Amino acid sequence: METHKELIKQFVPYYRVSTEKQGRSGLGMRGQKDLIEHFFTNDELDDYEFVEVQSAKNIKDRPELKMAIEYCKNNNKTLVVAISDRLSRNVEDGIWLLNELNGKLYACDIPTNKGNKMDKYEWVQKINFAERERELISIRTKRGLSMSDKPRGRAGAKEFSEHKKKYISIKISQTKRQNFQNNEKYQLTLNYIEKRVKELGEQGYLKYTNTGSQNENMFLIIAKELNEFKFERVRKNSIHTEYSTRKSYYERIVRKTPINFYDLSKYKLRLRKKEQNENKK
Repeated sequence: METHKELIKQFVPYYRVSTEKQGRSGLGMRGQKDLIEHFFTNDELDDYEFVEVQSAKNIKDRPELKMAIEYCKNNNKTLVVAISDRLSRNVEDGIWLLNELNGKLYACDIPTNKGNKMDKYEWVQKINFAERERELISIRTKRGLSMSDKPRGRAGAKEFSEHKKKYISIKISQTKRQNFQNNEKYQLTLNYIEKRVKELGEQGYLKYTNTGSQNENMFLIIAKELNEFKFERVRKNSIHTEYSTRKSYYERIVRKTPINFYDLSKYKLRLRKKEQNENKK
């Protein structure tokens, strides 16, 4: 889609997050950029963008926003935000900002033609909603903190802890039964791998592919056969690969590491004790 000449490099993006943690992790920032990039092409967006990590409480204590406003005024450009509350959650500040920019403002959550100025009525209405939402968030937060200090909150947490223990014990028993069923199916896979390793070894296939060799190694061949015949894997909905087949051979067949998770933990504990006894000697 071609960009109209009058709109080329005319829109200056401004991004804001409330906390340093959000700024470092990219939470919220990526969503804002996605919204702006959805509504604007690269040709329409200015080369400069302004990013700020500040609360929306006081609009005049935000240096990046001040620079963005000055840049737009001096170059006759339009300031762009993904959501209107990224600029302000206060009606008075919102009106001041709109007047400073002489209406040259675009918010992706307010339907406006790109070439037109922001409608003052729609802008004030949107900021009104944002201001009320800020009040509601504050009320919910205070209410939640006050409830957490009451004795019934601690009692409720204790009851939840007991319920959680019962739930975990049920899940463990279900997992044990499922593991037993999976082990039987997976054992057939291991038997097939052991059998094919012997057969392919007698035919001269190597366990690793030599550099420059055109021949496939035996584990790659076995992996293709396992997928073709739909043999079971420990991980559900996954395919057999050369790596997974080789690992199954060495871990389960050669070293005889247990398949079951609970047996595996006991196996690792035995190995650790064995190493400790050897170190003592």
